[in-house]
Amino acid sequence: MGIDDSKPFFSVIMACHNAASYIEEAIRSVLNQTIADWELIIVDDASNDVSYAIASAFSAIDQRIKVYRLDTNRGAGFSRNVAIEHATGRWFAILDADDLYLPDKLERQRHHITSCSERDLVLVGTGVINISVDGRSEKAYSYSGDSKKLKRNLYRRAKFPPHSSLVYRASAFKEIGGFNPRFLRSEDYDLWLRLSEKGEFSCLETPLIKYRVHDEGISVNRCANGYTQHMYGAAANVCWRLGKLGCDVPSQSDGAFNKLMGLTASLYIDSQFEKSYILLHRVKKLLHKGKCLDIGGILAQNPLPLLFLICERIGLIAFHDIVFDNYKHAAICAE
Repeated sequence: MGIDDSKPFFSVIMACHNAASYIEEAIRSVLNQTIADWELIIVDDASNDVSYAIASAFSAIDQRIKVYRLDTNRGAGFSRNVAIEHATGRWFAILDADDLYLPDKLERQRHHITSCSERDLVLVGTGVINISVDGRSEKAYSYSGDSKKLKRNLYRRAKFPPHSSLVYRASAFKEIGGFNPRFLRSEDYDLWLRLSEKGEFSCLETPLIKYRVHDEGISVNRCANGYTQHMYGAAANVCWRLGKLGCDVPSQSDGAFNKLMGLTASLYIDSQFEKSYILLHRVKKLLHKGKCLDIGGILAQNPLPLLFLICERIGLIAFHDIVFDNYKHAAICAE
């Protein structure tokens, strides 16, 4: 079966919620691409600012841009799935509404995909330039282009390209069922784990996106349900490992997933992991502000969280291992 040339190569997927400060610049970064072989599908996740109006104005002047609006806030994973229902591209490209593509981002990824000998390539990322909230460039990062290294880093929650740099093969994305909306955070990590079973990963070392670094500390701040990004990430890892063992995957049902998240939260709160990640966030903020002299005092005041943080970073302990062992034990005892 031949390739349908009437379809765009890329469907750029953008979910937004109260992104009025950034969304115009994000959309223009797509319009400024050096190729025109794309469509942009935006889903406004019940914003109460003018995000939807801004996006709709662009849709009115460029037929490649399609905009949809949800009546209630459902989260980024759900919103992206809605966008993908309307997507026709052969590859899905993610762009968060506060990030930016550099002009040749899509062209370089298309060239890499079409020239790559890996027929089962399912994910391609790029390097990144971190920018501040006000758009100032801060630091550039690159990532391994080797599939085995990328997957190993993913499993260890180590160095992995950010979401807005990634493109996914549409057929593989649909095969795994897209984003799981039960993950209000770490929905990308859950997706990557499942996608890693379907083909090869790759990455261009060149920085081709600008990733906006906010100061809200989403990794340690809680959702309305009380769960943090780190809790969701641990749950995603547990679900993936259970699936590889042929066990029932908790994220496929509300009841089982709620039990897993409850266990994850209790283990997280009762351990030093929460304190260690709060400590890490505080240190990052001080580094960002150039207050290096204050870091020593904070570390001295938190010796046990620091020890846990170091042990997890060098692989002596891992929170997802603790959750996995406890969940498996609880499941065996319930049988």
